[in-house]
Amino acid sequence: AQKTIRSQNRFKNQFSSRLEQKNLELQQLMNFAEFSDLFSITLTAGQNPRAGLEKICPLISKNLSKLLNKSLEDNLYGKPLFLCLSEMTNHKDAKGLKPLIQQIEIGIQRGTPLSEIAREFANEQRNKLKNLLTKQAANKEVAMLRSEEHTSELQSQSTISYAVFCL
Repeated sequence: AQKTIRSQNRFKNQFSSRLEQKNLELQQLMNFAEFSDLFSITLTAGQNPRAGLEKICPLISKNLSKLLNKSLEDNLYGKPLFLCLSEMTNHKDAKGLKPLIQQIEIGIQRGTPLSEIAREFANEQRNKLKNLLTKQAANKEVAMLRSEEHTSELQSQSTISYAVFCL
């Protein structure tokens, strides 16, 4: 009995850690989409990238804001902005922004409007979020159907057993 309780607790812990990881992933995708949208708006409004990042810092999530503030501070002391941002994306809370920073660097070299790049990245993040949510909903639906099948099997077995018992 104790082994089954331990295994059930282990299963619950694994399940809750996976759930927390999925929720964190969803939250990060939302934060990255929001960051990209705000960055795109500031660039469209005529701000340079550094000024745009300074403007959106108070509006984004705390973890991302701290990392961004540190990068902007490093830039203030003479380090190139995109080098600071590239170093920021090495942190686990900002790894998802690495493609955006790389695309912006390429966009600067090619002369592509940066606001377009940021807007496209935000759309990609929203699509990823939508796909992940759809996948989770489908998995829950399948699990629900399986539990209903199992319940109906148990109910049919109990009625058969009861009928045999009565005979």
